[in-house]
Amino acid sequence: MKVSEGMIIPDRKRTELVLSPNIDEAVSTLIKQVEAAVLRVIKVLDDNGYALGFAESCTGGLLSSLLTRHSGVSSLFWGSVVSYSNESKSLFLDIERSVFKDHGAVSVQCALAMSQGLYNKIQSAYENTPQKNIIAVSITGIAGPNGGSQQKPVGTVFISVTGTNKADSNKTSSQTFHHEFVVSMTDKDFNNVFSSSSVTQRQVIQYMAALNALLCIEEQVNS
Repeated sequence: MKVSEGMIIPDRKRTELVLSPNIDEAVSTLIKQVEAAVLRVIKVLDDNGYALGFAESCTGGLLSSLLTRHSGVSSLFWGSVVSYSNESKSLFLDIERSVFKDHGAVSVQCALAMSQGLYNKIQSAYENTPQKNIIAVSITGIAGPNGGSQQKPVGTVFISVTGTNKADSNKTSSQTFHHEFVVSMTDKDFNNVFSSSSVTQRQVIQYMAALNALLCIEEQVNS
C-alpha cells in the first residue's frame, strides 16, 4: 500500500506541559493519565474485536511495554515493530526509500507509510484465521534533546492510525496527526530542575506522545 500522492497534511496541534517546581509530581500525573488511557484502549479493543499493532520509532517500544504490563492482552495485541532507523522502517514495514529522501523519517508521509505497512503485515498474519478487525498505529518524531530544527523542533511527533473500515471490512481508513509537544517550567532554571529529577525532558515528550497515540486509538475505534 503506497502513500497517497494527494494526501492532506494535518494541522499541527501544539500541546504545552508546564511542569510545576515539583517535576516528579507533574510527571507522575502524566503517567497516571497514560495508564488510564491504556486500560480504556484495552477495553474498547476487546469490546470491538480488534487486533492492535504498533510501529514505534521515537517512543522506542514504550507503547508496547505499557500495553503488555496487563494480563490477557495477548488476545488483542498482535505485537510491535520498533523501527528506529530508516533501514529498519524499509525492511520491516516496506517503506519506499523515496519517502525518507523526499519527506524525511519525521513526517506525515513516513508515519502514514509506517501504519499502512504494519497493517498489511498484520493482515497477512491473519489471512488464514477468522475475520478480525485490525488497527495499526505508528509514531515517529523528535524526542530530543538533540535533533530538532526550525522546521521540525524537538517535540515534533507524527502519529498515524490505519484501521479496518467498520462499514466495509475489505477496506481500510487512515488518520494522521501532527503534534508539537512542548515541555516548559514556570521556574526559569529549567535545566537545573531536570538535573535533580529521575526523569528527563525526552521521557516526558515520549509519554506525551504515547498518551496522544492511545487517544487516537480510542477515537478511531469509537468513530
